[in-house]
Amino acid sequence: MRKLILAFVFFAFGFGANAQNYIYLEKHNKWDFVRETAISTGIGIGDNSAFGVEMQTMFFPRWSGQLGVGINGFSGGINYHFFPTITSPYISLQAWQKGFGTNYKAAYAGPMFVYRANKLLQVGLGLGYQIHKNPEIEFPSKYVLMFNLGIYLPL
Repeated sequence: MRKLILAFVFFAFGFGANAQNYIYLEKHNKWDFVRETAISTGIGIGDNSAFGVEMQTMFFPRWSGQLGVGINGFSGGINYHFFPTITSPYISLQAWQKGFGTNYKAAYAGPMFVYRANKLLQVGLGLGYQIHKNPEIEFPSKYVLMFNLGIYLPL
């Protein structure tokens, strides 16, 4: 009988102590918003050139901004993430310029979808529209296909 009563007391005490932990425990999982930053590097990143680097920072849940630089240009954009974390896929509205100074070619803007795997891999595809160009250069189309393939490192 003593063992039964003692077991009941330990059982009740265990549930009571554990219940307080669950009531006051703050829930944090990977989908909660935290101000995050990531650096991306690879082909087509930065300005849709052969190689570039880009920095992205989340300012609000699901919203981030990015700035990038490539071999022959630079870019910037506003991104909407599917989940409130920097490692999630996102849709971006980007603008970028090809060339600097006397090597200026054109400026583009357009949407892009970027898929990010849970670790490292980033792949993007989009469409850019020419908003300004160097008058001395002729382009076959005002549209350009944007793509990128690279790695990203959350900081």
